[in-house]
Amino acid sequence: MFTFWMLPYIGAVYSAPTIDCSYKYLDICANDLLLFRDIGGIVRAPVSIEELRQQCESQAKSENCVRERSEQCTTGIVKGISRLFLDTIRDEMESRCDFTSEEHQKYMEMAPCLDSISGKIANCSIEFIKSTDVSVGISSGLTLKQKIPHACCNFGLYSDCMLGTTKESCGAEAEAFIKNMVDGASGDLIETACSAYKVDSETCRENLKLTKQLEAEGKYNGLYKEIKTFMGAIAKLTDSLTSRN
Repeated sequence: MFTFWMLPYIGAVYSAPTIDCSYKYLDICANDLLLFRDIGGIVRAPVSIEELRQQCESQAKSENCVRERSEQCTTGIVKGISRLFLDTIRDEMESRCDFTSEEHQKYMEMAPCLDSISGKIANCSIEFIKSTDVSVGISSGLTLKQKIPHACCNFGLYSDCMLGTTKESCGAEAEAFIKNMVDGASGDLIETACSAYKVDSETCRENLKLTKQLEAEGKYNGLYKEIKTFMGAIAKLTDSLTSRN
C-alpha cells in the first residue's frame, strides 16, 4: 500500500462527478487526498489551525471519493492493496485531525518546517512520477518477476528523497513523521518484494542509469503528461504490475 501527497492535480478543484475508471477522474478525485497539496499554484502543508481544519475536511471528502472509485473500478489484489493504502491514509488523517491528540500537537510543532520544504517534497514526487512512467514503458510485455526491480528501485529512490530532504531541513522528529507515512506507503508487501533491491545495489544503479537515459531521449513520457498526482502514478504502476501485458 502506498500513501499520500505530493504533486496535486494542478488547477483542479475537488468535486464528486459521476464515478468513472479513468486516470483523469482519479487525479481529480485524489487532488486533496494527501498532506501536501497545491493551493493557488503553490504546494503547501497546512500550518495554522484553520488551514489544517480545511485540509482535514477536504482530505476526508477526497479519501471517500478515491475509495468509491477503487471499489467500483478495481478487483482482486489491486482492490485489496487499495483498501490497505486508503486505510493507512485515513488512520493518519484521523489522528492528525483530532485536535485533542498527541499526534496533532506534534504535527503542529513541525508544520512550519514541513511547509518550508513543500517544494522540495513535491520534486520528490515529480521524479517518482517520471521514473514510474519509464518503468511502465520498459516493463511492457515482461513477467511480474522482471517488472518488480524497476518498481522497487523507483520507490526506494522516492523514499530516500523524502527522508533525506526532511531530515536535512527539519530534523529527526520530522523525518520520523515522514518515515511513518512512507512506511505506510510501502507496507509489508513492498518490504518483502523489494528486500533485494536497495537503492545502492547494482540493479538499482543500472535502473537509474536507464531511466535517466530514456528521460533524456524523451521516451516513455506519456504517463507524466497524462498523470498529475502521486496517486495516479501509483494506480498506473499497480495496473502494470498486475497486467500480463
